[in-house]
Amino acid sequence: MSWTVYVICYHFNEDARETMQEKINRTLVTEANRMAVY
Repeated sequence: MSWTVYVICYHFNEDARETMQEKINRTLVTEANRMAVY
């Protein structure tokens, strides 16, 4: 079984248009798509 560990660094912007959960989800989808290419 392989494990991938994600270290998430972020800054908080009160004017952000997306929630932190949405940002994390978008980041994970982007990473999964990038891994699928290989």
